[in-house]
Amino acid sequence: DPTLRPLVQVPTGSVGLIFASFNIAMPPFDDVAVRRAVAYAMDRAGLAEMFGGPGTRVAQHFGPDTFEASMLASWSAIPGVEGHGDLAAARDAMRASRYATGDRCADPVCERVRIVFRDEMEPGLSEFRRALLRLGIQPEIELSGSPYDCLDPEARVAMCIGMGWQPDFPSAAQYLGAFFATDGALSMTRLGASSSELREWGYDVTHVPSLDDQIERCEHELGAGQAACWARLDQYVVTQLMPAVPMGYLATLRLSSPAIGPFPWDEINLQPALERVPAPARGT
Repeated sequence: DPTLRPLVQVPTGSVGLIFASFNIAMPPFDDVAVRRAVAYAMDRAGLAEMFGGPGTRVAQHFGPDTFEASMLASWSAIPGVEGHGDLAAARDAMRASRYATGDRCADPVCERVRIVFRDEMEPGLSEFRRALLRLGIQPEIELSGSPYDCLDPEARVAMCIGMGWQPDFPSAAQYLGAFFATDGALSMTRLGASSSELREWGYDVTHVPSLDDQIERCEHELGAGQAACWARLDQYVVTQLMPAVPMGYLATLRLSSPAIGPFPWDEINLQPALERVPAPARGT
């Protein structure tokens, strides 16, 4: 029937987040200036594309736009043209570190820094290593097919590069909480760990920040105020705390009618996320 529209592939709201994670209880990454410097030096776009392919776009923050009313859809705070590294900005960030002399880390904690690197991204390993060496960080890089080994706090891995996660959770609290709450399923950063836990795991660092109060506060906001709260928290994480580095989003393509267009997808229940599909305007 020529009146029927053919099915086409359209992007859904199901977007895989590719990210890197710092262990903020492990020097030198207990210093936010060092975390910023490394985030700025990374070729996030190149590494993310190696993991996700040509459909990958650069991620500038963590929260899905559907949970933040698209307030950060065009926002960017990480230097670097189109997600590629900015070594000058990275060196400027390093100057603020207590471990640095000038724009390079000059402390022994920057020697033999253990980093787990996703094996799919191996072609970008040499460039990443060079970027860190220019900052005075000497990485010991291990290739792995499963960087989720970094979940073990006693493994004492300083940084993990190349994790992926689906953001289509029922709420932002469950999604951002998975990364940044003390008991989150992906709490590789050690955010919120107590002094006794850090001591038990063998860390010399005795205190790390927590985002639990901020996450709980946003969870109890209502309506548009909640979306704004998540957006502010997301900005704070990327600009002030940087416990992890957003790298790229990989949109999922699904067969659908072009009359429908993009729509959010619930990866947990494997169906369209109907409660997040915009309602049609009145009179249409």
